[in-house]
Amino acid sequence: MPTLDLYYMPSPGASRAVIMTAKAVGVDLNKKVVDVMAREHLKPEFIKINPQHTIPTLVDNGFVLWESRAILIYLVEKYGKDDSLYPKDPQQLWSINASSSIWAHSARAMCATTIRNYLTMSRSRQIPKPSRRSMRPLGSSTPFCRDSNKRH
Repeated sequence: MPTLDLYYMPSPGASRAVIMTAKAVGVDLNKKVVDVMAREHLKPEFIKINPQHTIPTLVDNGFVLWESRAILIYLVEKYGKDDSLYPKDPQQLWSINASSSIWAHSARAMCATTIRNYLTMSRSRQIPKPSRRSMRPLGSSTPFCRDSNKRH
């Protein structure tokens, strides 16, 4: 198996999913930490690799990929031994794609809420209480984080 370059952040989330998937399909990664706080993702040498300057970014023999879900699918389709990680059956595939889309949108909404709350807190010096709406996945009336024993 080849060794691919992965530009990543060592936090849980999108980069971790790429690392775990690469391991599952037997691909070795040359991991290169990108310090977003130091704005390394905006440096000319990184923008030359990925003009979108997003993390994670994977380079497979000169082919550059970004967007973690697209990277996961690429790894499984190119290096997977069979379709056990990403099925070919359209109905099973729909279930996976629908679930990953819901979680991605929910995570994005929660990140936006967290950033908004941080900015509000930094101005007012008070920690704002999250609203019920901010705890729901987009397009859902069910809270994203909830006590499973409590009816909403």
